[in-house]
Amino acid sequence: MIEPFGTENVEELEQRHEEAKELEKKVSNRRTEIETLSAGRPVPDLIRELSREISQGEGFRQATLARYPEWQNALPDAEALSRAAKDAYRGFLEKEREAKEAYELAQKALRKAEEAKTEINEKIHAQKIRIAGSEKLLEALTSDGKTDEDRDQRLKGLALEWDAARFKLDTVKQRLSEFESDPISSVEKLERQLEAFQQSADEARDQAKIEEGRLHELAAEGPYSEVARLEEEAADLERQAQEEELRAKAIRLLHEIVNESRAEVQAAVTGPVERAATRMLHRIAGERLGTLKIGAGFQPERICPGENLEASLDNASGGEQEQIHLVTRLALAEVLAKEQRQLVVWDDVLAATDMGRLARTLTLIEEAAERLQIVILTCHPERYRGLERARFIDLEALVRGTEQA
Repeated sequence: MIEPFGTENVEELEQRHEEAKELEKKVSNRRTEIETLSAGRPVPDLIRELSREISQGEGFRQATLARYPEWQNALPDAEALSRAAKDAYRGFLEKEREAKEAYELAQKALRKAEEAKTEINEKIHAQKIRIAGSEKLLEALTSDGKTDEDRDQRLKGLALEWDAARFKLDTVKQRLSEFESDPISSVEKLERQLEAFQQSADEARDQAKIEEGRLHELAAEGPYSEVARLEEEAADLERQAQEEELRAKAIRLLHEIVNESRAEVQAAVTGPVERAATRMLHRIAGERLGTLKIGAGFQPERICPGENLEASLDNASGGEQEQIHLVTRLALAEVLAKEQRQLVVWDDVLAATDMGRLARTLTLIEEAAERLQIVILTCHPERYRGLERARFIDLEALVRGTEQA
């Protein structure tokens, strides 16, 4: 009867009975827990779900051990991991704060960049408007049908005209400085005298009219002798007024005649001097320099190398400038020598002239010496040894001889 229980010992059977009760109680508890966890689901489904969760947990465990192999021998320190996590979190918050500050700075920089972009766009728009205006102006300027070469030629011509005008102004100033007294001041004085004479004449005429009125009044009131005296005074005043007026007209006429005569004399002499000087300059330097123009005071003023082209003497070399001045004075002397022999004095006039042009210049001097008396002062007498009929005087030797005597 007790054979199915595997033993015949009663105490052991009781013990097993107690153990069976305990096991049934545990099974009942486990069933209760299973029913609670399953919430009414079938046990096989619950078992399958638990098996799947266990499998997922095992997979997570294996992945964690593969990432942290040292955890196979010893479990990690949860508190240390917690502290590390907190430190990492605090570091993340600090980086987040820094990132926000950097973002705000970047936003400010972006706004400034956008403002600068707007300003640059406005400037670009303004420049486009200016460029459009410049293009219209350029189109208007280039619509005359002229080429760039024509404009360059015109610009060069204007530059030469400017140089010529500036040189002419300098020449006029130089000529004015040569006068002992300022001619402009003299003319102004004459004009003031003329105005004074004119005023005196007007006053005399007015006084004559006043006296004439008084004469008529006295004629009606006084005796005949007083009337005659007043008539004589009136006639005298009238005569004085006419004389003053005549004198003023004479001064004005004299002023005009002097100016006209001066212009006529200069015009009459300037033309022949220019032609003679140009001819001599061509013999020395060729025709490259063109025509020579003489200004006030018979000074060389400019050269005309081509048609409608003028240039200042500053455009010529140093040697060419001294050759131009030499032929100008020589031409003036020859024009004046038609009346009587003239004296020409030069002071080292050919110091910068090359030997080729010097020989041609000496030929001109020899030809001119037949009509002129020429004196050349120089520190380089050897440059003039080619003058066959020249007489050389050593001034230093003369001075020494005088001192020794």
